[in-house]
Amino acid sequence: MWKFKENHSLEERVKECEELRKRHSDRIPIVLERSARSDLKPYPPAKILCPANYKYQQFLRAVRSKFQLPQSHALYIFVNGKEMVTGDETLLSVYEKNKDPDGFLYMMYAEHPTLG
Repeated sequence: MWKFKENHSLEERVKECEELRKRHSDRIPIVLERSARSDLKPYPPAKILCPANYKYQQFLRAVRSKFQLPQSHALYIFVNGKEMVTGDETLLSVYEKNKDPDGFLYMMYAEHPTLG
């Protein structure tokens, strides 16, 4: 399901995440990948570091701006590929509840046309 996991062993991922957290302790290491159902291009790069105090809504807005989606399309981001997050939650809170054993927070995105 996660290309990042397929391409890197658990040991490599753990080591990389530990190094990132040492250098950037105020940031959340996120792997952001495209849903198989999405028509959007892959988000470059798949690994990103976001400020821990970011609200989820700020993160969503930043990702949305990278894709330049029209207003008629909604962007959805799912934690661990299945769970949606509320907009007022901080990324640190999301990370603490959902981080993978390798230390990364895995998120998947997809777009959907909306009415109006």
